[in-house]
Amino acid sequence: MPGDVPEGEAWRFGTFKDPKITQEVKFSGERRRCKHCLIYKPDRCHHCRICKSCILKMDHHCPWIMNCIGFRNHKYFFLLIIYSMLCCGFIGITVFETIVWSLEQEMPISHRFLLLLCFSTTSIMGGLLVMFAGFHTMLMLRGLTTIEFCEKMSIVTSGTCCKYDLGVYRNITAVFGPRPYLWLLPVDPPVGDGVIFGKQARHRADNDPEWLEP
Repeated sequence: MPGDVPEGEAWRFGTFKDPKITQEVKFSGERRRCKHCLIYKPDRCHHCRICKSCILKMDHHCPWIMNCIGFRNHKYFFLLIIYSMLCCGFIGITVFETIVWSLEQEMPISHRFLLLLCFSTTSIMGGLLVMFAGFHTMLMLRGLTTIEFCEKMSIVTSGTCCKYDLGVYRNITAVFGPRPYLWLLPVDPPVGDGVIFGKQARHRADNDPEWLEP
């Protein structure tokens, strides 16, 4: 799963919990809780009705991979988009060269049709992936998830910094991991526990370096 919600006593209904651990509350000021899982929800955690569980730092439920995108698999989802985009670009370039070559060679009409169909399909999918990657890159650089973007449009459009925005570099490492030379490889996931974010996470990292160990 994208992230396991803590199962400690402090997260169960009816138990005392230090309110300083979490920042997000309901409109009434009460702690956020899930009526399905019967637990208090950490910051940025949401319940997915399809997966029937609470997902840490939930971004969205992806029908293409039949799973939720959350804290522990956000990097791999992002890499899937990047790899697919690069594949479409490679296929489109090579097929276009073949189409140019086919204009000077004799071949059945059906072959030319298939080449054009392949190039058109790849171009459309590549264009959609570029826009999709651009959207998620924008969210990552601002320290937002898709759910937070949809729920807090007024914050985004007004230019107000999200409370989980720690700057461009830290926002990238929160998704791709702490080592830049491994960002484009499906290894070295982000550090942390998926429960504490923003300034609280930075303060804890400064005082407890072991917390950042992958």
